[in-house]
Amino acid sequence: MQLRYWFILFLSTGLITTACKTSQLSNRNKPKNQKDTANTKTQADTTTNTLIPDSLVLRDTSANTINGDSTKIVRKKSPLEDKVDYHAQDSIVFDAKGKILFLYDTAQINYQDIELKANYIEINMDKKELWGKGSIDSLGRISGKPHFKQGEQSFDAKEIGYNFETKRGLIKEAFTNQGEIYLHAEVAKKDSNDMIYVKNAKFTTCTEPDHPHFYIQTTRAKVVKDKVVVTGPAIFKIADVPTPLMLPFGYFPNEKGKSSGLILPQYGEIAPYGFFLKGLGYYFAISNKVDLILAGDIYTSLSFGVRASLRYNKKYKFNGELSGGYSRFQSGDPEIASEYRPINTFSFRWLHRQDAKSNPTINFQAEVNITSGTSYSQLNSSTVSGIVQNQFASNISFSKSFRNTPITLTLSARHTQNTANRSITITLPDIVFNVMRFNPFKRKKQVGELRWYENIGLSYTMNITNNISTIDTLLVQDPVRELLRMNNGIKQTVNMSTNLKLFKYFTLTPSVSYIEKWHFANLNKFYDASTMTIQEDTVRGFFSTREMNATAQLTTIIYGMYTFKKGKVKAIRHVMTPTITGNFRPDLGDQIQGYYGPGGQYISYSPNQIGIYGASPSGMSATVGFNINNNIEMKVVNKKDTITGTKKIPLLEVLNLSMLYDFAKDSLNLSPLAISGRTTLFNMLGLNFAFGFDPYAYRIYSDGIARKVDVLSWKEGQGVMRLTNASLALTFNIKGQSKRSAGATNNLTDNEKMVANNPAMYDYVDFNVPYTFGVGYNIAYSKQLDKEVVTHAINFSGDFNVTPKWKVGFNLNYDIQNNQIATSKISVYRDLHCWDMSFEVIPFGIRQSYMFTIKVRSALLQVLKLQRQSGNSGIF
Repeated sequence: MQLRYWFILFLSTGLITTACKTSQLSNRNKPKNQKDTANTKTQADTTTNTLIPDSLVLRDTSANTINGDSTKIVRKKSPLEDKVDYHAQDSIVFDAKGKILFLYDTAQINYQDIELKANYIEINMDKKELWGKGSIDSLGRISGKPHFKQGEQSFDAKEIGYNFETKRGLIKEAFTNQGEIYLHAEVAKKDSNDMIYVKNAKFTTCTEPDHPHFYIQTTRAKVVKDKVVVTGPAIFKIADVPTPLMLPFGYFPNEKGKSSGLILPQYGEIAPYGFFLKGLGYYFAISNKVDLILAGDIYTSLSFGVRASLRYNKKYKFNGELSGGYSRFQSGDPEIASEYRPINTFSFRWLHRQDAKSNPTINFQAEVNITSGTSYSQLNSSTVSGIVQNQFASNISFSKSFRNTPITLTLSARHTQNTANRSITITLPDIVFNVMRFNPFKRKKQVGELRWYENIGLSYTMNITNNISTIDTLLVQDPVRELLRMNNGIKQTVNMSTNLKLFKYFTLTPSVSYIEKWHFANLNKFYDASTMTIQEDTVRGFFSTREMNATAQLTTIIYGMYTFKKGKVKAIRHVMTPTITGNFRPDLGDQIQGYYGPGGQYISYSPNQIGIYGASPSGMSATVGFNINNNIEMKVVNKKDTITGTKKIPLLEVLNLSMLYDFAKDSLNLSPLAISGRTTLFNMLGLNFAFGFDPYAYRIYSDGIARKVDVLSWKEGQGVMRLTNASLALTFNIKGQSKRSAGATNNLTDNEKMVANNPAMYDYVDFNVPYTFGVGYNIAYSKQLDKEVVTHAINFSGDFNVTPKWKVGFNLNYDIQNNQIATSKISVYRDLHCWDMSFEVIPFGIRQSYMFTIKVRSALLQVLKLQRQSGNSGIF
């Protein structure tokens, strides 16, 4: 409610000028003996009147001149800077005697970007006062209350009064908003400094204009424009019911942009750490580019936690956040060692994003998440998803591309962590030097068609990697020893390829690749005569292995179409893509054979198998394989399509068959036949399947062990091919029509669109979608030889609106094979207009927990929140 926007001083002066000008022009055309009327009523209806800023005034100049009396036209400057438009639905009346202007029924005045509407507007020119109010109908209802608007700001009231000489105003039953705060005031007064003093006020973030669902009520308050709202003694009420929350005064920052201030905590209780105050801190608005949050938690058990979050943003350059936390939870009596249980946890997080416009050749990104274990998220998280999270990953990368060259350089560091089993893998650094594919034999000046050798392309990649896999506790206890165990190596890859057209319809793609691996540790196995066991030793040094592959691929595309002359089905189209691939790989492995196995078994091993890139494959390979990919679609009549009149329905999106023959093997040359496919039926039912068939039979020998033999399965009476594995996945998903119109979706802000498109990330619940439902069924069968293994599970998930304001969500994964519930989650949401309520529970499994939250939707009053959750033990 910014009363500085009042323009009545200029408006009233302009209206007086208009009325006087109209009176003078009318008198000029009347006979001298005609009597003027005191009150002139002009029917305006919906006719708009326009006031021009400058007017001409006739002034009598009596001077002793030769020519006698004369009339001189003098231009008088108006105080208005622009024209004023005004109209009334019923009438506009000017009382010349009382110097009062009346506008009746749907009156409106516009001046520049200012707009004033009311059913009744009155301007008293002697008293220099203006009044606006609504009108009362026969039932005693008030309509057409005053409404003031300038730009995007507006307010409503029962009655408005303003003195344009003293610049003071009086407003009765006002309703307006200051940022996120909505003000309901019985009486508000404005002084000449734009200070607003309020009597019997209600402050709320609820947008309900007549009856807010909650509010802070005070007998007096002061509003400092664009700075702060200060109240006297205040009480918090919900649905007009007083609560025990009372304050001696209220202080609500209302500055535009960022400002420093205190962060109020939330309170509650969690076993076994007692009552708590969480989130007490301070927000530092350091600048428009940097801000800082310092917060902490304290418990009656003397447990505590501290957190810090630094955010930064440089437009068109980069943005990010650096945050960390430490907590110490303790339960029991410190004097009794068997009962005392201290837990020290920490967390560190860094997010950094470089704007793509900042530098086209350099890019730096970072996402670091490090935590001391599951206890940190369990003890400090306020959501069920945060409590059950046990996977953390980090990645820092820097990439550089060199202008006018195919060269790129990437340096990265990665980290993965599983807090459930405490395993951790660190890769530092990982360097990739890449020369993208280029054509070394291509002419600089192209004349005629390309020659076959000009299409030959070369590429080169060098990887340098250094990593370690260990347990987080070992890394913390002795980081130097663990880091010295890091495995490292270098791998270089050179590829050469081209493609040729053969016989118009075939494409031949030959390629050759060479890989060389450098390691700095080798595995050595030897027989220890003293212990009569096989021992292993790591030998440090420089070692290398290599690989080489030559491949040629021949492919084409075959189209088949069958059309129907009658019926809704117009045609069925089959697209088949057969591919024949030949591959040759020489034996460049370095296998060592001997009695190095358990119990002195004769085995072979590679000394380079402990290298970071592994050992080179042993044995020569010379294979020819075939692959057939199929796609089948059906074209049917579609009356909704006014252009083609048809639509395509996929029958089989993918149906793939593959098999190969290895000439280098002395037996079992054929590989299993692999069949896989997927399709979607009725836009709701997704189907994925895969099968494996082995052409060879197996026999059970006298030792009871089944072994595959070099005999086709049909000769052993085991079928044309043995089914060795099969899997089927069915997904069924339906979604109700959103109640939000396309126009409403387009009117969403960028932040609202981002939240709506990523609901899980922001715990967003869309009540505009009445229901979603999904079912997933998975079954897998495996029988490599004589033993069968079957696993199958079913998953149900979805949500639905019980009422327009109540929504229930669920997720259940049931292991049919073991007859038990694997995971589960039930959520209940309530839209309370200006409040949000949610209840999430995990009823089954080791992560049993619940979380109940009711909070004010506005971020300004986020301290008004009640939260209850299960204790640290993870049970109800």
